Amino acid sequence: TGKTMLAQSIADSLGLKLIIWNIKSTTKAQEGLYVYDTVQRLYDSQFGESDVADIKKYIKLGKLGEAFLASEPVVLLIDEIDKADLEFPNDLLWELDQMSFYIPETREIITAANRPIVIIT
Repeated sequence: TGKTMLAQSIADSLGLKLIIWNIKSTTKAQEGLYVYDTVQRLYDSQFGESDVADIKKYIKLGKLGEAFLASEPVVLLIDEIDKADLEFPNDLLWELDQMSFYIPETREIITAANRPIVIIT
C-alpha cells in the first residue's frame, strides 16, 4: 500500500532497514516487545535434550524489540494500528517514549541501542 511504500522510501533514502509490524484485531502490544514461549519450554523439559533453566532461550523478540536491539538505526512501520483494540496504542506509549521495556521472566531491561524512526498508520 501507499503507507508501506512511504515507509520503504524513508528507509531507502536514509539507507536504513525497514521493519514492518502488521497489526491484526487480535494483536496485543506485548507481542511487539517479546513473547515467552512457555509451551516450548514445557515440551523441552519433558522431551527435549536441552537445559530449560536458561529462560532467555524461550524469549523471542517482537518487531518493536527487534527495532530496539538493532545495531544500526531502523525504520519501524506499525501498520494498521486501527485494527487493534482501543487500549493498544496506550499500551505502547511508555515503551515508545522511554525507548525501553522490562522482561520480568529474565529480569532484563531492553533499551534501544539506536532510536528507531517509528511510523504508525
